[in-house]
Amino acid sequence: MRVSEQVLLSSLRQGGCVRSFWRRSARLAGTPSPIVPDGLVLETP
Repeated sequence: MRVSEQVLLSSLRQGGCVRSFWRRSARLAGTPSPIVPDGLVLETP
């Protein structure tokens, strides 16, 4: 889901954060993560 720039900036000003995540299969465990994440999550307080 896309989030507008204003919503993102407002959330960050109120103490929220943006976290990246990678989807890793069990067979790839222990290998380095790719440079580009699979997604981003906006966490709000």
